[in-house]
Amino acid sequence: MTGVPASGDSRSPLEPVRIDLSDLTLDQRSAVLDHLRSTQRYHELDGNVVVVQARDQAEVRQLIASAAPWSPVDQFPVVTAAAVRRRRQATRSIAAEPDLAPRWARFVGSQIDLFLGVVVWLLVRTVIDDDRAGPVVAYVGYSALVMIAVATRGWSPGKWVVRTRVVGPDGASPGWARAVIRFAVPFIPTAAGVLVGEVSPTAGVSIGELGTIAVYAGILVRRDRRGVHDLAAGTRVVRADALRRSAAAT
Repeated sequence: MTGVPASGDSRSPLEPVRIDLSDLTLDQRSAVLDHLRSTQRYHELDGNVVVVQARDQAEVRQLIASAAPWSPVDQFPVVTAAAVRRRRQATRSIAAEPDLAPRWARFVGSQIDLFLGVVVWLLVRTVIDDDRAGPVVAYVGYSALVMIAVATRGWSPGKWVVRTRVVGPDGASPGWARAVIRFAVPFIPTAAGVLVGEVSPTAGVSIGELGTIAVYAGILVRRDRRGVHDLAAGTRVVRADALRRSAAAT
């Protein structure tokens, strides 16, 4: 058996096929790899997954049957190159789907939320004349309201204005756990900067700013426009009209 089709061979060309060997013992795994190497179809090993050259799944199962006669062929999960390509194409399609909120809308929405946060802080200052307690009360109170709105409705005031929504993997409002995670992640570099700033103000500012940039950079560089906070929470931001179209279709 050779890894190169003979001249004039009209059969399908050889393609890489992945075979999962994780359920085997070390001795069985070694025996299978030795056999696959002898057939000249062995391509590479990635952890517990071996990649071989084959024309289709039937040929792969023949290789498995001869390499591991003691075990049912179905014990070995097989993934063809075509399946991997389809999965990658589906991922690219989802990542680039037109229903994602445009970057400009996400920026404008965040600035509206920031502006409203400042307004709330100024209002709180008229009641609480304390430079430490006032900002904390304003920040916690406004943030709590925003989290409630995001968890239950999928929008903050800024997102409502620009017609975008936060959704979970199922396309519905993210719920409490995801909303809390999504809000907490951007707060981590800010909190770290404040703590470090007690020792070194310059280093604290740098940590806070660089950490915040890292959290949101994915919105600019990733095809699915998800920052670290979205990835951690399992959320994405979409156009509100896309949700209406989806609801109408169902």
